[in-house]
Amino acid sequence: MRHPHLLLFITHVYTMNLSVLTADRPIFNGEVTSVKVPGVLGEFQILNKHAAIVSALQNGKVFIKQ
Repeated sequence: MRHPHLLLFITHVYTMNLSVLTADRPIFNGEVTSVKVPGVLGEFQILNKHAAIVSALQNGKVFIKQ
């Protein structure tokens, strides 16, 4: 359904500091708006102000949105 008079305004973009570490070295450190990771039970996304989470990860792609 079309809504020609619907306007959306994003007034705040919340960021968080993300550090990605390997056993050998850090590979990323910076401000991001979200990160998507491959959990053993499926991919999930983490946003700023997200509830605390502990999860096992598996091999796969990590998507970082700055």
